[in-house]
Amino acid sequence: MKVPRSIWIHAGLVVGTAAFATWAWSRDRTPEGFIVEVPIWGGRPSEVKSVELAMKGKTVRLEPRKDERGSWLFGTIEKDPVNAPPTAKVVDDKNPNKKPSEDKQTITIVSVSAAERLVEKLAPFKAVRALGKVPDDKLQDFGLKDPDESLKVQVEGSEHKLLVGSPIPGASDRYVMDPERRSVFVIQSDGINDLESAEWRLAEHDQHEWHDPDLSRAKITVGGKTREVVRSGPEGKRFWADASTPAQKDEALENYFQKIDRMRGQEFVTSAPADASPVVRIDYGSARSSLGFFELVKSASKEAGHKSDYWARTEYTRLFVKAPQAVADQVEQDLGAVVR
Repeated sequence: MKVPRSIWIHAGLVVGTAAFATWAWSRDRTPEGFIVEVPIWGGRPSEVKSVELAMKGKTVRLEPRKDERGSWLFGTIEKDPVNAPPTAKVVDDKNPNKKPSEDKQTITIVSVSAAERLVEKLAPFKAVRALGKVPDDKLQDFGLKDPDESLKVQVEGSEHKLLVGSPIPGASDRYVMDPERRSVFVIQSDGINDLESAEWRLAEHDQHEWHDPDLSRAKITVGGKTREVVRSGPEGKRFWADASTPAQKDEALENYFQKIDRMRGQEFVTSAPADASPVVRIDYGSARSSLGFFELVKSASKEAGHKSDYWARTEYTRLFVKAPQAVADQVEQDLGAVVR
């Protein structure tokens, strides 16, 4: 049977319309699993000298540093609650009617585990798609008319800047624009997201880089007293024991090291308070070498009825971080049972 010519024409129109609709729907999206890398600027991660993300009411600055243990990021976060958007203003959950603080705040952070991943995304810096120059009257569609955010990255002797726009509709990627070239790009948003929430997503939470299987011994020092302990038992069932009785599990040590592991905070300081006094130091080692340390200090309370603050540091965190007071109190109180 011969198919009428009109049906073929109609079918062609349907196919063409569907193809156009598919293109229009997907032109602002990157197909899953398919990323076209478009260079925005070059360089290597080791050449990144500084990173700054400025947004409304908040500025994040990061400085790569390096020591004998490797690379890490030293960061400062400046918050201006007065100029922050309403959704970013901090409300006291216990006192919801209390007026939010209008004082500017500076937070110090250390980033190690997340730092390497972030820096690798910034040099070389690549987009998933280049959109070219966008007319001024269309910039609003990309959130780039008067953007609240800008990114600056210094790579060796060159400083690069991008204006950060809105997310792509229906996707997490972001529009950005090179203000000098007036070129608009689409980038993966994870790096920007990390910087926007640096105090949570970039601040270091781990105490050490090494893991339990690496650990075989430790020395606990309190004042002029020390105690040598060992990590014994088969993998998956390891326990702490006194060095003189390595086959005998010590429950007091088990509980003590569990509390030490919970000493994690977010409020870093460049140095411990001047009046801080040592509480305990633990030096960790493997069968062949030193692995690192944990150090806890205590600052004297200057207010009547106010408990002292505790600050902890390890070889991995580099700087002191404010320790959870309840756990730190227990760690100090248990010292008499751990080191006699």
